[in-house]
Amino acid sequence: MREGGRDVEQRSCTGIGTSRAAVESRYCVGMAVPLASVNLRCNPFGELTLAERRSLAVGDFADLAAELLVPGTAIQVRGDCGRGKSSHLHGLAAHLPQARYSRVDHGGPVCAGGIYLMDEADHFGPLRRWWYLRLAESVAVATHADMTPFLRRCGYRVVDVPVGQVSAAHLRQIVGSRLEWARLSSGVLPEVSDEHLQHLLAEFGDDIRAVEGALYDWIVAGAPLFVETG
Repeated sequence: MREGGRDVEQRSCTGIGTSRAAVESRYCVGMAVPLASVNLRCNPFGELTLAERRSLAVGDFADLAAELLVPGTAIQVRGDCGRGKSSHLHGLAAHLPQARYSRVDHGGPVCAGGIYLMDEADHFGPLRRWWYLRLAESVAVATHADMTPFLRRCGYRVVDVPVGQVSAAHLRQIVGSRLEWARLSSGVLPEVSDEHLQHLLAEFGDDIRAVEGALYDWIVAGAPLFVETG
């Protein structure tokens, strides 16, 4: 989606629509003045551009990126909605500037060769999926379902990467990097306490997208001190 000169990605799973109003309600540009009181230039848990998602992806992606430099390799990033599949692709893209990212359920481009990062790959049936990636030297796909048999039929060596089971330490990294990125000036940033973090994990489990949604609302409310209510 193009908004205000920025290519903003709408983070919806296959078959789950995201309305324009819902996306705009989480759009961070233009919110700097209300958030200045908590030392933020925008809400760090709102929608991000593709470039921002690439720079803010948290994880150790170097080894996986090296796998994609070997022609004939397919990395399958597999898991439920909100568990970090797209973030893995963006993390790989940060290590592989020559790779081409494509969100195919939003009209992303067909591979024209080289390394191809195919998001929401199971949006298509096998024939159209093959058409999209047929020219790829190596490919990483984000998918809800196991595509190992399909990828092997296409001639790839498959590296399976299941996602989920987020730890408190990993979530702390995500939260910290987002807050620092949205910093307005030197000084104190909103603090997500350990108790707050554990509450989010207890409520949402490994659904990182749901956690981000809750933190977005927390920032909108002025980042109040978390108090366990029972």
